[in-house]
Amino acid sequence: MLYNYSVSNLTSAGYILCYSVPYSTATTVDALSACYGGISYFVGALPSSSPTTLSLGAYGTAGIFTSTYSTTTAYLDSAGAYWYYNAGKGFGFADTSLINLSPCDVDQEADDCSGRLCWQLDGHSGGYRAGCAEILNTGENWRKIIYVLPSPTQSPTATPSSPSRAPTSIPTLLTPTHNPTHRPTLLPSSSPSKTPSIPPTKYPSLLPTRPTSLPSSYPTRYPTISLAPTTTPSAIPSSAPTVSRAPVESAYGTLPSSIDNLFLIGVHDHFPLIK
Repeated sequence: MLYNYSVSNLTSAGYILCYSVPYSTATTVDALSACYGGISYFVGALPSSSPTTLSLGAYGTAGIFTSTYSTTTAYLDSAGAYWYYNAGKGFGFADTSLINLSPCDVDQEADDCSGRLCWQLDGHSGGYRAGCAEILNTGENWRKIIYVLPSPTQSPTATPSSPSRAPTSIPTLLTPTHNPTHRPTLLPSSSPSKTPSIPPTKYPSLLPTRPTSLPSSYPTRYPTISLAPTTTPSAIPSSAPTVSRAPVESAYGTLPSSIDNLFLIGVHDHFPLIK
């Protein structure tokens, strides 16, 4: 039996609060079953005047939730207190095996009242006692408290995951993509480029360019005029030499050009000149 016991003693040892209600709340077997499965328990009464110090309490093993049927005898648990768990009567402990469940432990002997705790299990009444404080059926200044020490993991991981063989030595500093593509590449490149592409066109064409299927049928109207003469003659001779347009000396005088010469020769043939 422990008196004025600090809650920190329980939490520091790994105990977890599994039941906490005012004494005015009816306690049921179903409500207490939420605490089943632990390897050790601490049951006590907590006054509202000292919310971090239990007025009294006792440790017990999982056996404290084994059903009992006697109304006059509590059973010693290996943790040191005498316990009873009588559905329809009460749940609690005493510092002696002598109890009087009617329906909760109503033993009135002043010399051993301080070591008794009882909560009614009739399903509809609160109470009943916390040490020598009795008839707490409507009490709001006391709380029923159970702490449980959970069982260790029954089935630990058989094969824990292996650490990475080549962890990243320097994490990426680049900002992740906010809107990644939802469609993966159907046929990714088997030999991706080692160098990034040049900056893409800021405003690319929406339609692909198509080559001309029918070339132009009209020749250039104005041929290109060379602004400077060729300084390096062609290594391939012309197939047809250029006709000189220089003046030509003839019996008829100087002709202005080869074209005029042809014209005048034709005239002479029809109108011979008199010498």
